[in-house]
Amino acid sequence: MIKIMFVCHGNICRSTMAEAIAKDMIIKRGLQDKIAVASCATSCEELGNEPDARTMKVLNRHGYDASALLKGKRARQVKRHEYTDWDYFFVMDDNNIRNLSGIFEDTDQKVYKIATYTKGLNKNVADPWYSGDFETTYQELIEYIAILFDKLIDGVL
Repeated sequence: MIKIMFVCHGNICRSTMAEAIAKDMIIKRGLQDKIAVASCATSCEELGNEPDARTMKVLNRHGYDASALLKGKRARQVKRHEYTDWDYFFVMDDNNIRNLSGIFEDTDQKVYKIATYTKGLNKNVADPWYSGDFETTYQELIEYIAILFDKLIDGVL
């Protein structure tokens, strides 16, 4: 079983959206016994909060049952011990990598930007909490996650 953790600053927008998209993709591709996903934050600012309503809205608009995919989801901060529990940590931007380097002793082996395996190698996924552009975030994440899953299935990662 490959275990993937999606990480952003607060765990109410980007990483939560990535978790929902990935869970849906896992079901549609029949990968439930091959890939497990979750999401978390680098900060403690949003601890215990539900996913941002705008995240849920864009997911629902694209046909996801966001309430089911994210049932009981509350923002949580990544813990140091999780480094050994998860195979990959896909982050949304450079700040997430910097913040994880203060939590984990080593970020070189398991921490990657979510766009790493796409043409936008060093691209950050902008935080829609600030911009309000949840649609662009959705479009980027669906592309990046599909590529990640293809690479995982092909054994490239």
